[in-house]
Amino acid sequence: MNREELIARAKELSLKFDEEKITETELQKIIADEEKKIKDDSKLSIDELKEKYQYKSDELDKAIKRRDAANSEKRKLQKQLAEAQELLSQVPKAEELKTLREELSALRDEKTKREADEEEKELAKKNEHEREIYRMSKEQESLKKEVETWREEKKTLEEQVELEKTQAQEKIKILRKQNLEAEIMSVASKHNAFNPNQIARLARDEFEYDKSLEKYIYVERDKNGKIKNEQDVDEFIGDFLSKEENENLVRSKMNNSSLNTKKNKSSSASTDDDFGDFDPNDPAIKERADLEDMTPERLIKVVLIPEQQRKQA
Repeated sequence: MNREELIARAKELSLKFDEEKITETELQKIIADEEKKIKDDSKLSIDELKEKYQYKSDELDKAIKRRDAANSEKRKLQKQLAEAQELLSQVPKAEELKTLREELSALRDEKTKREADEEEKELAKKNEHEREIYRMSKEQESLKKEVETWREEKKTLEEQVELEKTQAQEKIKILRKQNLEAEIMSVASKHNAFNPNQIARLARDEFEYDKSLEKYIYVERDKNGKIKNEQDVDEFIGDFLSKEENENLVRSKMNNSSLNTKKNKSSSASTDDDFGDFDPNDPAIKERADLEDMTPERLIKVVLIPEQQRKQA
């Protein structure tokens, strides 16, 4: 079953779940658990159900309803199975079916021949002018059938083309979105974003596709819906990451003064940017910072320096 069918089945079983958050695997599990519970309860008598749910009146009522529903469904399926078996017993065997098809084909040929013979007899009774009118009438009927067939084929073809066009447009939309996310990640990396994937998730819904420009842009509108400002991906992401409230999304950069402070810490007072024996630009520190989901500077201050102090104590 696909997701829609799983959700419909879960609702049919009166299961409680968050439709937006639950995965298909979770849906399959809770449905399977509930169906097993129903199957188990359907085998019990009313007294056995009462004993099983003697301290849970609500659960007992539900169990009885499930049992009755399961038994009703079972009877319904048994009836359908019996009807299907009856129909199958009436289906002719392969040899009989072949004979019937041959007989039907022969009957059709005979009917066509008789109609042709009757047509010839009718034509024999008519004069040349009447025969010509009759032939023209037949040709007209034949052409009319061909036109109807052509119209049906044309309609089917148009529907197929429209379906393929819709599917192609959906694929194009998906590809455009994927390209947008890739572009956001590229720009975010250029602006030293800590996690470009995160920036793509945060910002992708801010853009709309401009068909005339053939690219995604950010459009800022006033309360009346009039456009106040437009930005391409590079401009928007640059502004987004430069905002003070988003500074935690960007890797901080060491300036010369902090490097000099670190090198000469023995002769100068400790500052807020003093990283001790650690260098935020150390590849190993950067790699660990990525794993810890924090900036190298924060990793040094809240993890590495305390670890060093504990070892020295």
